[in-house]
Amino acid sequence: MKLMNHRYLSLLALVFVIGCGGGSKLVGAWKTDMQGQPATVNFNKDGTMTMVADIGQQPQGTFHAEVSGKWREEGNSVYSTMTGVKVTNASGQFAGKEAPIEKMITPTLEIGKEKKNTLVWDGDNKFTKSDENGVKQTYTRG
Repeated sequence: MKLMNHRYLSLLALVFVIGCGGGSKLVGAWKTDMQGQPATVNFNKDGTMTMVADIGQQPQGTFHAEVSGKWREEGNSVYSTMTGVKVTNASGQFAGKEAPIEKMITPTLEIGKEKKNTLVWDGDNKFTKSDENGVKQTYTRG
Protein backbone atom coordinates (compact mmCIF):
# COMPACT_ATOMS: atom_id res chain seq x y z
CA MET A 1 0.00 0.00 0.00
CA LYS A 2 1.36 3.42 -0.88
CA LEU A 3 2.46 5.77 1.85
CA MET A 4 0.74 8.68 0.09
CA ASN A 5 -2.25 8.03 2.31
CA HIS A 6 -0.10 8.35 5.44
CA ARG A 7 -0.73 12.12 5.42
CA TYR A 8 -4.48 11.49 5.32
CA LEU A 9 -4.18 9.07 8.21
CA SER A 10 -2.19 11.65 10.15
CA LEU A 11 -4.92 14.20 9.50
CA LEU A 12 -7.49 11.64 10.53
CA ALA A 13 -5.64 11.37 13.83
CA LEU A 14 -5.58 15.15 14.20
CA VAL A 15 -9.27 15.38 13.46
CA PHE A 16 -9.99 12.78 16.08
CA VAL A 17 -7.76 14.22 18.77
CA ILE A 18 -10.37 16.40 20.44
CA GLY A 19 -12.54 15.77 23.47
CA CYS A 20 -15.17 17.00 25.94
CA GLY A 21 -18.18 15.94 28.01
CA GLY A 22 -21.45 16.75 29.75
CA GLY A 23 -23.04 20.12 28.97
CA SER A 24 -20.22 21.32 26.77
CA LYS A 25 -21.03 23.25 23.61
CA LEU A 26 -18.89 20.68 21.80
CA VAL A 27 -21.72 18.15 22.05
CA GLY A 28 -23.11 17.52 18.57
CA ALA A 29 -21.87 17.06 15.01
CA TRP A 30 -18.92 19.02 13.61
CA LYS A 31 -17.54 19.18 10.08
CA THR A 32 -13.93 19.75 9.12
CA ASP A 33 -11.75 19.49 6.02
CA MET A 34 -8.77 17.16 5.63
CA GLN A 35 -6.87 18.44 2.60
CA GLY A 36 -10.05 18.76 0.56
CA GLN A 37 -11.74 15.68 2.00
CA PRO A 38 -14.68 16.20 4.39
CA ALA A 39 -14.88 14.55 7.80
CA THR A 40 -17.57 14.62 10.49
CA VAL A 41 -16.90 14.33 14.23
CA ASN A 42 -19.77 13.62 16.65
CA PHE A 43 -19.27 14.43 20.32
CA ASN A 44 -21.84 12.69 22.53
CA LYS A 45 -23.08 13.78 25.98
CA ASP A 46 -21.90 10.49 27.48
CA GLY A 47 -18.25 11.33 26.69
CA THR A 48 -18.01 9.09 23.62
CA MET A 49 -17.23 10.28 20.11
CA THR A 50 -17.12 9.06 16.53
CA MET A 51 -15.33 10.39 13.47
CA VAL A 52 -16.33 9.45 9.93
CA ALA A 53 -14.29 10.18 6.79
CA ASP A 54 -13.77 8.92 3.27
CA ILE A 55 -10.00 8.80 2.74
CA GLY A 56 -7.96 8.59 -0.44
CA GLN A 57 -8.50 9.77 -3.96
CA GLN A 58 -9.20 8.38 -7.39
CA PRO A 59 -7.74 6.68 -9.36
CA GLN A 60 -5.70 5.16 -6.49
CA GLY A 61 -8.78 4.34 -4.44
CA THR A 62 -10.72 5.34 -1.35
CA PHE A 63 -11.99 3.80 1.87
CA HIS A 64 -14.54 4.76 4.50
CA ALA A 65 -13.13 5.03 8.04
CA GLU A 66 -15.09 5.21 11.29
CA VAL A 67 -13.07 5.96 14.42
CA SER A 68 -14.49 5.67 17.93
CA GLY A 69 -13.22 7.21 21.14
CA LYS A 70 -13.92 9.07 24.35
CA TRP A 71 -13.42 12.70 25.35
CA ARG A 72 -13.37 15.10 28.27
CA GLU A 73 -12.88 18.82 28.83
CA GLU A 74 -10.89 20.90 31.33
CA GLY A 75 -11.19 24.64 30.76
CA ASN A 76 -10.12 25.38 27.20
CA SER A 77 -8.23 22.07 27.03
CA VAL A 78 -9.86 19.04 25.45
CA TYR A 79 -8.56 15.50 25.92
CA SER A 80 -9.44 12.54 23.72
CA THR A 81 -8.54 8.89 23.49
CA MET A 82 -9.24 6.92 20.35
CA THR A 83 -10.53 3.43 21.12
CA GLY A 84 -11.08 1.78 17.74
CA VAL A 85 -11.27 2.02 13.96
CA LYS A 86 -13.42 0.28 11.35
CA VAL A 87 -12.76 0.46 7.59
CA THR A 88 -15.40 -0.36 4.96
CA ASN A 89 -16.17 0.25 1.27
CA ALA A 90 -12.58 0.18 0.03
CA SER A 91 -12.18 0.80 -3.69
CA GLY A 92 -9.37 0.92 -6.26
CA GLN A 93 -6.05 -0.36 -4.92
CA PHE A 94 -7.66 -0.70 -1.47
CA ALA A 95 -10.52 -2.98 -2.60
CA GLY A 96 -10.81 -6.05 -0.40
CA LYS A 97 -8.09 -4.81 1.97
CA GLU A 98 -10.21 -3.41 4.81
CA ALA A 99 -8.52 -5.49 7.54
CA PRO A 100 -4.94 -4.56 6.48
CA ILE A 101 -5.96 -0.89 6.27
CA GLU A 102 -7.36 -1.06 9.83
CA LYS A 103 -4.07 -2.56 11.01
CA MET A 104 -2.17 0.26 9.28
CA ILE A 105 -4.40 3.01 10.72
CA THR A 106 -4.38 1.77 14.31
CA PRO A 107 -0.75 2.74 15.15
CA THR A 108 -1.07 6.02 13.21
CA LEU A 109 -4.04 7.04 15.37
CA GLU A 110 -2.27 5.95 18.56
CA ILE A 111 -5.29 4.00 19.79
CA GLY A 112 -5.50 4.15 23.59
CA LYS A 113 -3.27 7.22 24.01
CA GLU A 114 -4.86 10.34 25.51
CA LYS A 115 -4.09 13.53 23.59
CA LYS A 116 -4.52 17.16 24.60
CA ASN A 117 -5.78 19.98 22.37
CA THR A 118 -6.64 23.62 22.90
CA LEU A 119 -9.85 25.07 21.46
CA VAL A 120 -10.41 28.68 20.47
CA TRP A 121 -14.08 29.44 19.86
CA ASP A 122 -15.47 31.83 17.23
CA GLY A 123 -19.08 32.01 18.45
CA ASP A 124 -21.01 28.84 19.29
CA ASN A 125 -20.78 27.19 15.86
CA LYS A 126 -17.09 27.37 14.96
CA PHE A 127 -13.80 26.60 16.70
CA THR A 128 -10.15 26.08 15.90
CA LYS A 129 -8.29 23.18 17.47
CA SER A 130 -4.55 23.37 18.17
CA ASP A 131 -2.70 20.18 19.02
CA GLU A 132 0.43 19.85 21.16
CA ASN A 133 2.59 20.50 18.05
CA GLY A 134 0.75 23.72 17.17
CA VAL A 135 -1.09 22.19 14.18
CA LYS A 136 -4.46 23.96 13.77
CA GLN A 137 -7.72 22.78 12.26
CA THR A 138 -11.10 24.54 12.00
CA TYR A 139 -14.47 22.92 12.72
CA THR A 140 -18.00 24.17 12.01
CA ARG A 141 -21.21 22.86 13.52
CA GLY A 142 -22.79 20.44 11.07
